[in-house]
Amino acid sequence: MELANGDYPYIPGLLYCLTVAILSHATSSFAIWSPLMWALFYSILITNVFVLPRGLIPGVSFCSYQLMGSAVAVMGVLVEVPLLSHLPLILAIATMPYVLVVFSGLWLGRALQLDEGLAAMIESGAACCGRDTISITAGRIDSEEVTFRAATSCIAVISLLATMVVAFLITRTPLSQLIAGRADVLSLVVGSSIPEVPYLVAALNTSGFFSLGQSLTVKAVRVFVTVPVIRWIFERFREEQYSTKMSAPRSSTPWYVWGFMLSTLLGYILNAYAPNMGALGSLWGAARSSLSGFALPLLTTVGLAGVGSQMKFRDMGELGLRQLMFGLSMLMILSASTIMIIVLSTSQ
Repeated sequence: MELANGDYPYIPGLLYCLTVAILSHATSSFAIWSPLMWALFYSILITNVFVLPRGLIPGVSFCSYQLMGSAVAVMGVLVEVPLLSHLPLILAIATMPYVLVVFSGLWLGRALQLDEGLAAMIESGAACCGRDTISITAGRIDSEEVTFRAATSCIAVISLLATMVVAFLITRTPLSQLIAGRADVLSLVVGSSIPEVPYLVAALNTSGFFSLGQSLTVKAVRVFVTVPVIRWIFERFREEQYSTKMSAPRSSTPWYVWGFMLSTLLGYILNAYAPNMGALGSLWGAARSSLSGFALPLLTTVGLAGVGSQMKFRDMGELGLRQLMFGLSMLMILSASTIMIIVLSTSQ
């Protein structure tokens, strides 16, 4: 306990998450799930069966946010170059389902008699980057803490459910053969549908680490649509009590999204020019192999152990059935509209 409160408060929680990650990799050697899925499963199980010591909390939070965000930011260097030729489709998938969810959420929220502020946060979080986008919306309408917790709990639950469904489809159903041949379609649908980026990473890593490129690109493009939509949400509340106490967030785009975009550009440059640079090209090839084969899988597994440790069902008392139904409806609208766009684009 002295260590947790001293000069190195992150070490106990970091070691705990590392232990869960090692266990997850060991388990995956004789089970069909990926280590990332096992890290989520183990950490959620442990944190809901036992009460984690307070000394672990700083390190667990560090793994969940800073470490996981850093891993996502670096993943851009692994995006394949042919991905850039799909940018028109990615742009359509990143924008159209998002706008559809925001506007359909207005009607569905009223139909379910949800608080307008809560509905606004859930729909914006479901359509983009989960908790990060909810925080932006909450700052715009100055929501109460209890409403913010209900919205983040809803997004965490539907992200977990969607991740389990994707992992099941990939590994346990006849669709696995079809999915294996169309990993690009799967990555686009998952990237458009699963709100929380860590859960998205866990779901798609089941089908291979490189399939994350398109999903994260969809998420990165979509986050740049967030600002004008959230401004529109704020304008909608201008005449209500939320606007009188508005405090705008300091940043509207998650830092790891900027990192991912920059690392994607760096990876594109290195992949294009490094082969002609002799020793530098060989060094980049070795570094890329190390990133994809060891460093990033380990970092993401440790990060997901922290993410799962934040999923405490006993603290979700504010989450009701109507909120959960609303969130699941938003996710289904995202998935269905994304599939429709892909079908229409490939049929032409």
